[in-house]
Amino acid sequence: MKIYKHVIYFFIFLFFLQITSPESSVRYLEIKPQKSEGIYQLLRRAGLKANRTGYDAFRNINLEIMTNGDALFPDMTYKLPVVIVSFDETYDTILQKFGVKKFREEIFTFNVGYNPEFKAKSIVTVVKGQVLYIPELTSGFYETDNIETSPVAESVPVVDEGRTSIPYPDLKDTFKKGSVSNKLNKYCFVLDPGHGGNDPGTNPFVERGDGKEAHAYEAPLVYDTTLRLMKCIIENDGDVFLTHYSPDFGIRNVKNPQHYRNQKYNMSGKNINTDKPIASIRERKSITGNIIKKKYNKGKKVVFLSIHADYLPNKKTDLPITFFYHKTTVIDGGKSKKFAQDMARAVTGSEKNSKAQYLGVLFNNPAHLEILIELANLNNKNGAWRLRDHSYREKLAGMICDGLIKSLP
Repeated sequence: MKIYKHVIYFFIFLFFLQITSPESSVRYLEIKPQKSEGIYQLLRRAGLKANRTGYDAFRNINLEIMTNGDALFPDMTYKLPVVIVSFDETYDTILQKFGVKKFREEIFTFNVGYNPEFKAKSIVTVVKGQVLYIPELTSGFYETDNIETSPVAESVPVVDEGRTSIPYPDLKDTFKKGSVSNKLNKYCFVLDPGHGGNDPGTNPFVERGDGKEAHAYEAPLVYDTTLRLMKCIIENDGDVFLTHYSPDFGIRNVKNPQHYRNQKYNMSGKNINTDKPIASIRERKSITGNIIKKKYNKGKKVVFLSIHADYLPNKKTDLPITFFYHKTTVIDGGKSKKFAQDMARAVTGSEKNSKAQYLGVLFNNPAHLEILIELANLNNKNGAWRLRDHSYREKLAGMICDGLIKSLP
């Protein structure tokens, strides 16, 4: 039913505009995905909102060629729910005909950022005949965001369960070092929240435990879990650095944090928001190297932990926490392999939950020990729904910290 509604909207617009202006030209904007890009990442890159309405609109337009679920292929061209319009009429007249005149500011900003043919510097300088990109009414572009605002205010707020939302690095000073034990005082931990910057990680809509669907963004979920792990490590007398952080967000006791913005590399002048994934991986390892080179680790052994949440499109079963080490174990004499196996036994009760894989962030990593931790399979409704809950993220952090205490000599 939705696809018919979508097509009807388009042809009504087209018919109306052709009657009112014989010189009209209307077509859909097209785009090619980048490698490993999903629908939500693609929508965001195109300047649209990565919400369910936009997802549905994209699927409906491209239904005939999307024969493999939600998978996108870089060699294929897909339509966006954005109409390209060229008229010999004023800016406001065009918007009025599309029924979106009240969004004139938003559409202008969208064209400035994403329309290479758009030359106007202000709304009053939009000339007749200008080529416009107009998101469709069904595209989700005009919906109000349901994204959390920054918890940082003039006075730092306290959220439920007494957890302060002070962002890193000041957050480190709110936890009393060694207040629980001194069992990690021999180590300096470099915690690497997966993805970040312009890379949100996987962000699927998944079925909740009650049968309804909900969004799960990997990057903010693992970032929040990483901050909680940092807390646990500090309280057990370990030293901690992050590879990147948001100066706006600390630990958030909210379900499903969907967003964290203005991310920055730690101790680096490079920009995580413009780096491509390969460059970002390289920079995270470089930051680890600088911590050692500048002796911020105070002579302690450096343990690198990269925190992620997986999305396995062909596996919907719930998965335990999994600990990955680089497949080329000769790099560090097998120390990280043993560390991953020890962590798997300590946290999950089975060495089988440690696995070898070729992972760029672990390859030639300068840390003494380096592993990657997958917290859940976001393609499973139970795994995804649990990770969206802040109390479970707190539990996960505690489990991993206990594993560190048991696994490190």
